[in-house]
This record gives sequence, C-alpha cells and structure tokens, in this order.
Amino acid sequence: MKPADAFQVVPMSDANVQFSVVIATGLITVWLYEDGDPYNAILDYEVVDANGERLTCGHQRPADS
Repeated sequence: MKPADAFQVVPMSDANVQFSVVIATGLITVWLYEDGDPYNAILDYEVVDANGERLTCGHQRPADS
C-alpha cells in the first residue's frame, strides 16, 4: 500500500466477525474470526480499495520484495 491508501477486508458471510491485524515491514496480515474465536477463522473474504475495487495478494508490492 502507498501512503494515504485505504483498504477494507470484507467477510463474505453474515457471521459476527472480529479481527486481528499484524503490521510488519513490508506486509499487513488481517485475521478474521467468527465471534472472536481464534479457532474459528473465516477464510471467505475479499479485500477492496476505497473505490470498492478488489485487490489481490501483493497489491503494489515492489518487484524486489
């Protein structure tokens, strides 16, 4: 992501979703959990930008990473 870029992680279910975010150099990891249970991860989701366009893994990642 570039400075001032925004993204949204959207679960594809109607479950009560809670999440955890890990930010490290060069990556952002978002885990979605049903009812906050870390043993019940939600794997059906989309990542979209501020315009609602779907983003893929590695979006804007530099070629040397």
